[in-house]
Amino acid sequence: MLSPEELQLFRQRLYAMKAEYQEKVAVRSGRIGETAGSLPDYGDEAGDTVERMRAVPTLQCAEAILTLVQQAIRRIDQGTYGICMECNK
Repeated sequence: MLSPEELQLFRQRLYAMKAEYQEKVAVRSGRIGETAGSLPDYGDEAGDTVERMRAVPTLQCAEAILTLVQQAIRRIDQGTYGICMECNK
């Protein structure tokens, strides 16, 4: 079992990661949500479309990591952090 000091250290690290990934999700969501059509020509529009398409997997990865971090924080709050979720040891 982890000591209260260790749990606090992990909690601080997880909250820092949470903030970092919330920012990444916000930035990448903005890139994907940018509207095409306001660009001057088809070449610019095509390049913008490619950039938005590349941002989707990165956004999905950042969202997945953010979810895992939030789950870890929840387990700390519930007193189950550090216990195997499969065998409960």
